[in-house]
Amino acid sequence: MILQRRHRGLAVFHGILQILLIEILFLVLPQWHDFALVVRHGIHGITNYELYALVIALSLLLDTARSLARNLPVLRLGVFEVLRRSGRQLFTVFVGLLVFLVLTKDTTISRSFLATYLVLAAGLFMLTNQCLPGLIARTIFSRAQGQRTVILGDSREAEKIWDWLEARSALGFEVVGVLDPHDRRHLEDRLAEYEAQQLIVLGLPKSLARIQSFWRACEKAGVRLLVLSNSESHIGRSIEIDELEGMQFVSFQKDVLECPINRAAKRIFDLTIAVPVCLFILPPISLAVWIFQRFQAPGPLFFRQRRSGVHGREFLIYKFRSMHVSDQAEHIQATSGDARIYAVGRWLRKTSLDELPQFVNVLLGNMSIVGPRPHLRIHDQQFACAANAYRLRQFVKPGITGLAQVSGWRGEARSTRDVQKRTDADIEYLQKWTLLLDLRIVLKTGWQVLFPPTTAY
Repeated sequence: MILQRRHRGLAVFHGILQILLIEILFLVLPQWHDFALVVRHGIHGITNYELYALVIALSLLLDTARSLARNLPVLRLGVFEVLRRSGRQLFTVFVGLLVFLVLTKDTTISRSFLATYLVLAAGLFMLTNQCLPGLIARTIFSRAQGQRTVILGDSREAEKIWDWLEARSALGFEVVGVLDPHDRRHLEDRLAEYEAQQLIVLGLPKSLARIQSFWRACEKAGVRLLVLSNSESHIGRSIEIDELEGMQFVSFQKDVLECPINRAAKRIFDLTIAVPVCLFILPPISLAVWIFQRFQAPGPLFFRQRRSGVHGREFLIYKFRSMHVSDQAEHIQATSGDARIYAVGRWLRKTSLDELPQFVNVLLGNMSIVGPRPHLRIHDQQFACAANAYRLRQFVKPGITGLAQVSGWRGEARSTRDVQKRTDADIEYLQKWTLLLDLRIVLKTGWQVLFPPTTAY
């Protein structure tokens, strides 16, 4: 699509120029101030400072590749977005330099030079993120590269997309008119009147014949045809177009974790956390919980229960027992002030430490650190009636914590709204998964362990 390709090309140009400017700063800075640099020649006559410059370039190249993969915007960034993007780039450079310092054990590099460079680099990142994309866009998307655009659709909807395109006029798009879809005049003639180069049809036409008529008219007029998908407003889901070996498929989910590399990365992330927890944290806490249970609620240390996992397959989940041993139905959700919960068990539930044994489930492979929370099969049936998309959560392994939990949707599900909000958060996690998102959720969960929310009981 022309919009995406222009934006992607702009992002590439922006990334390349940023790398060049940040490298120039590194090489020119010693000329402005005497830092008493100790220059050593290393591999193939390359000096240590030239190697540092190479590390900086590679670090920024990785950051640029990541931004391109996530299709992050570069135009019209607000102050917060500029600060966040600049901070991420500065952190990436800092980590790259730190890793290189540790690996090479270089003691000759001037620390004052690096500190001064990083401070100036922060300012340069903010300046280039704020001003450079617009300057590049005005240069490469000149009037000769402009696209005179006509919109076909309802006037209210057309006004929205008009404003959206106007905000991205730097990419070379100029809206010149709006056509009524009920206008009986020939579309080809109307496009010629506007000297249009691009037609945007709002919404998917109701028939194949209608699409063909639009396409034939645009083809004759030499006009590019774009159809704005309205699937999200009509069916509540955006569509994805997948193509493999000549076959095209329309999907209503972004199956990010169906990529084996992503699954492997998530599994490594899980094991990196779960193995140390099971070796060093779980044993002493298990002993402490067992001692408290002897005094307050004698019985087994662990509570075991069958829950629904990936694709609805059941597995045995482990938790510290937080309730008195009783014959009450295990499917009854815990409530605020529940008499079944003993004193220390209440604290375990409030801090989520009763979930700690689930790291064993992570090692066994039937759970992940982050993911939708697993429920009893009977609760799955109830929740699926309350939220249509509920069972889509089961595309991935359940988690010890999740986006719903750190967003405030934890504890007892008292209403249809509670179930819907949790489901929405879980689906959002499936659509937007990244390792960085997993890390953020883990850190937020750690904060909630120290400062439990009011919904924790």
